[in-house]
Amino acid sequence: MKYKTQEKINHWNIWFTDNLLNYMNNHPNERLRLLFKPYACFSKMSKLFGLSNTYLQDKRKPKWAKNAIALSLLNSMKISIRNRIVQWKQIHTNLIDDLIKAEEDIIDVINLYENLFNPKISPFSWIKKYHPNLDLNYFSNIKTLAQAYWLGYLIADGWITLVRKTHGNYYEIGFGQTKKDGERVFEFCRALGLNMKYIKDKLTECALIKSKKKSIFTVITFYSGNINDKNSMANNLINLGMNYIFDSNKGARKKVPNLVDLGEKNLMLAYLLGFYDGDGTKAYNQKDGRICPSIASSVRSFLVKIKRYYNIKNIIQKSTIERYDYNRNIFIRGTGYKLNLGHDLFEMMMSIKINSLRRKRIPLGSLNRPKMTAQRKWLAEIFTEEELDSLLDVISPTKTSELLGIHRETFVSFAKEVYGLKVPSGSYYNQLATYKQHYGKDIPYYSELNYWTNYLYKVGKYSDRIV
Repeated sequence: MKYKTQEKINHWNIWFTDNLLNYMNNHPNERLRLLFKPYACFSKMSKLFGLSNTYLQDKRKPKWAKNAIALSLLNSMKISIRNRIVQWKQIHTNLIDDLIKAEEDIIDVINLYENLFNPKISPFSWIKKYHPNLDLNYFSNIKTLAQAYWLGYLIADGWITLVRKTHGNYYEIGFGQTKKDGERVFEFCRALGLNMKYIKDKLTECALIKSKKKSIFTVITFYSGNINDKNSMANNLINLGMNYIFDSNKGARKKVPNLVDLGEKNLMLAYLLGFYDGDGTKAYNQKDGRICPSIASSVRSFLVKIKRYYNIKNIIQKSTIERYDYNRNIFIRGTGYKLNLGHDLFEMMMSIKINSLRRKRIPLGSLNRPKMTAQRKWLAEIFTEEELDSLLDVISPTKTSELLGIHRETFVSFAKEVYGLKVPSGSYYNQLATYKQHYGKDIPYYSELNYWTNYLYKVGKYSDRIV
């Protein structure tokens, strides 16, 4: 076959389809021309190659002049013509040699098209149709805090699925949040340029919760390109630690994240902030009541790398975690691991100037403040720090808590953790009791003792207050 030279080709796809049509209409073997005849026009040619009815005809339009057909589709065309030739050879045994040559000639045209126009691996027209403003290179080079933040968030709450189609296998990226945090999905779309029209609310019932409460999840999914496209967004994410392995026990792919060093301290803090917004919690320490920001993962090795990289002193704790499987529309409960980030690291994360999840943010300076229970708030209302310090000089915590009608531990923890006071030892109060026993009203602190005793009767359990 003879083709035009590359310099004379003004419209790649017209050149391509003209050559295919010319071959079918002008084949020297009349019987082969009859076999090609049902497909020997632009409106029907696509059927021969396993494409949608008018695909090749549409590609002849001016807007596709310099837009090459994707490599995955070209490979699909080769497979389709080979399959068709096999069928014809079984029926027309006397044409086998001519059919073999015809297969070679048509594949030569497709190969030449590939060599001339260097097509992309995947049909980006699909992506651009639904998300025309999507930045396909958003995760190709992490240089901004926003990129690092959304990478961490996707590691926590995103997913990459395999979609199998006749013309190739593709990656689909997804990101979802419960309805109360649905604004994160909108912010994610704004950052990447995704069309928010395709954000969906998905109602699901959690079979593992006794109440079987139905929950709404806000979700966005979008194609990311052929799995063989090393430069696709999905492959960029995989290279940045969003790894998957096949779990033979579950018969499905399982996300096994890996920590990748982004090269800059603030980028790594933004990354961790994103992961925390997805798989973190600001629980309270049961011992001292202080805020205890932690992250969780089902993959212990991932938390081990985080612990080492950020020099976290706390130990990794085993826990039970529950996650929503968007693909199977169920919650899964299993063994997980939790790591307390520590206050210093968390304050550095909170200092990052980025629009993160407000619900999980903690104002700087608040981390070391203990949790203010109802009783602690009441104690703060009836005592200033100076007043409580003065009271402890003359009345023991045991007697004070008795008159207030609260537990001694509650009163002592309030004095120590909220006001940072040093509570005297029991021997100190024993000595005061001995002085009072010997000297009665003549002790030098009698007026203070009398004042605070009356005050405790006034505000404590013997008053008219409602506990």
